[in-house]
Amino acid sequence: MLLRPFLLQSWKRKITETGVQEKLRTAWGHERGNWVRGLRAAATTAHSCRSSSLVSLKKAGVTDTELQPLRFEMPGQMTQNRLLVRHPTDEPVEKAYQKIVSDLTSGRQGSPMAAVAKTFRQVLDYNVPHGKRNRLMAVVHTYQLLSDKETLQDNLELACLVGWCIELLQAYFLIADDIMDKSTMRRGRPSWYTVEGVGLRAINDSFFLQGAVFKVLRQNVGNLVVHQDLVELFLDANFATVEGQCLDMLSNPEGVVPDLSQFTDERYSTIVQHKTAYYSFVLPIRAGMYVAGISDPDQHAEVEKVALKIGHAFQVQDDFLDCYGDPVHLGKIGTDIVDGKCSWLAVKALQLMDNNQCETFKAHFGRGKPGEVDELAVKAIYNKLGLVELYNTYETRTFQEIEDLLERPWGHSSLPTVFREVMRAILKRTK
Repeated sequence: MLLRPFLLQSWKRKITETGVQEKLRTAWGHERGNWVRGLRAAATTAHSCRSSSLVSLKKAGVTDTELQPLRFEMPGQMTQNRLLVRHPTDEPVEKAYQKIVSDLTSGRQGSPMAAVAKTFRQVLDYNVPHGKRNRLMAVVHTYQLLSDKETLQDNLELACLVGWCIELLQAYFLIADDIMDKSTMRRGRPSWYTVEGVGLRAINDSFFLQGAVFKVLRQNVGNLVVHQDLVELFLDANFATVEGQCLDMLSNPEGVVPDLSQFTDERYSTIVQHKTAYYSFVLPIRAGMYVAGISDPDQHAEVEKVALKIGHAFQVQDDFLDCYGDPVHLGKIGTDIVDGKCSWLAVKALQLMDNNQCETFKAHFGRGKPGEVDELAVKAIYNKLGLVELYNTYETRTFQEIEDLLERPWGHSSLPTVFREVMRAILKRTK
């Protein structure tokens, strides 16, 4: 979407008023091709205070719909004051990780298992702590926002430990996923199975990480009433993800041309719900609720509905970044096109393309290597169909739909704030 003339003039006045002319110009310049991201970048640069930014933007003529991303992006000061742990590198988070490493690898000295403990420490340190930690922080933020102020400190360490359990689960999935997809880069470093001396031992290492999840839970929550709820939640998330991965791989079986007739909205949504949304959003938010002492099934069911919708938006964003994101920021090279993945872009393209485009798509999709002729031919079709603009429209509409859900009454008044914190963490990402 192009920058509106009247809004540009308003922003010129805004630049003069705030004295950050160059910074705002830079913000717009980097994001000129994307209205929502450009708006977000400029607003974030202009103000750190949510209310003044949004009020100024509304005065500039920005509609409520266009402001939806900023509502998630800029949390109020009250929310920030409520959080004892705000950042994924805060001391309680780091201490919880070191406790997990120690508990899982200590006490083996002087026995043949000492070599195993050393290896597992390497597995942990290479694969677990180097992500964005969004899932971990979703647990910690949920716990803090839903707990009574007087008892907030009591289970803060436990919330961090449970959050790290999701990062363990994530690392287990990613190791296996890289092997299955033959991906060579993960988080800006070589995939674990490609590291010298690892190879297919990485399969066993992934099993270690999966088992570590439940060992950590037993060690730290085993004597609490919430233990069974958490174990069942993690088991459900694990199984759902495996189901989603299976359906994803069946959509583009190795050595076989993908059956594009199966690239439907329904199939895509089913893959996303199982493979991504459940363990990335349902699991951390509901886990944080359990740690905060909220176990009411009806509240958990309502939370799950919204979390799944956020998870769908997250995966659509992920698919978009795989094609249009910067590999340097992503930490990996996008391969959805050459892998023949049932991605949001592929599904939408198949709905929009004409017969000639469809023939070209079939001739190149799921073939070649990143950056070469097959991928470029498919990207050319995506560009011709206006999928960048379609994605921007989807993003804005989805923000509005989620915001509408959050405006209705909730069993706990802080649950909408929980969701906004989660949205804020993911929707500004470039990786």
